[in-house]
Amino acid sequence: MLLALQGLLSADEVAELQRIATDGQFVDGGVSSPGLAATGVKRNEQLALHTEAQRRVETIVLAALERNETFRTAAIPKLIRPPILSRYRVGMAYGTHIDNPVMRRPVPMRLDLSITIFLSDPQTYQGGELCVETPYGEKRIKLPAGDAVLYPTTMLHRVEEIASGERLAAVTWIQSMVMDQEKRSMLYDLALVVQWLQAGAPQSPYTHKLNNVRANLTRLWATD
Repeated sequence: MLLALQGLLSADEVAELQRIATDGQFVDGGVSSPGLAATGVKRNEQLALHTEAQRRVETIVLAALERNETFRTAAIPKLIRPPILSRYRVGMAYGTHIDNPVMRRPVPMRLDLSITIFLSDPQTYQGGELCVETPYGEKRIKLPAGDAVLYPTTMLHRVEEIASGERLAAVTWIQSMVMDQEKRSMLYDLALVVQWLQAGAPQSPYTHKLNNVRANLTRLWATD
């Protein structure tokens, strides 16, 4: 399931992250994926880790994810990696790859979901589409600044080469309490139906019953 999160970040948050990028120190993006960088698959830059600027990025992005009900409902997050602020300039790209299944630092975690948060106005750069290979064909994604896309980490994807301008984005990964993506998708669909019923018939026994089923399935499928 690919899910767009419209307005994940406010305009003020986007502006602050853009200022951080303007003033911050960037390093070769290969520091986080040395194998892919060595083969030329990964050609981008990322904000230097362990800096005050990076800590501010983490604070802004993690707070936005925490308050977003759609994200919480779809991802059912258990752990979220510290976000990375990435930058692509002219000629940079990230070839077809799949993200690591697990990461060991700062805490060991399984990676179930990936999220890209767009921070540049799409009119200011050419190229840079996020291309995700789905069972229904390739999806090319280029969203307004502040919007994000959530997708299973199991999917092959790439970032097209930048022809002009600059592409800025924040990326991170999530371990869900429900590992199976089909089960997560069903729980999300059930949550949407429950929300619709609660808006029109909040005290209906059918509303209560379906919400009870959704809650119990979550309890059944969630892991510690």
